[in-house]
Amino acid sequence: MVNAELAEVWAKGDKGKPSSSAEENGLFKREVLIQGRCDPGWFYYRTLNYCSRYFREKRSWEEAQILCNIPPHYGKLASVRDNNHNSFISKVISRHAGQQSAWIGLNDISQEGTFKWVDGVSSSYRNWRAYEPNVCKSYGDCVLIRSASGGDWDDVSCDEEHGFVCSYIPH
Repeated sequence: MVNAELAEVWAKGDKGKPSSSAEENGLFKREVLIQGRCDPGWFYYRTLNYCSRYFREKRSWEEAQILCNIPPHYGKLASVRDNNHNSFISKVISRHAGQQSAWIGLNDISQEGTFKWVDGVSSSYRNWRAYEPNVCKSYGDCVLIRSASGGDWDDVSCDEEHGFVCSYIPH
């Protein structure tokens, strides 16, 4: 059950406003990021018919996944299908927070070294940062996308707190 604090984060959201650092760095990509069929503050990825949104509140991976799955969207942490989709997710983060990292829906919690998407998709696309993943049980089971480095990925401890990207399919 989602506690009241997490539900409040969802309801409050980021109000669709970019950070001042995003404005200063000229990271607005209005021609790339459109609302489309999505709710306010969410961005539409036409190829997959997905809506995605970055939340800057720092949460553990598990808390972020819970937040993504509450009404009205019943989404999940974002799954990344290919290089273009990875670029889109990275721009969604940059639009709201500049050069930040965020949880995505990839992890190897069930079996060390076997990374799976939370939505069950069998995409083989990966965009690991150099020397990643660290397939060491004591280090990291959950995956971050890093917008500052072009959207490459890093596996870190699921208990770390980061912003996160949720996605849902619009009705």
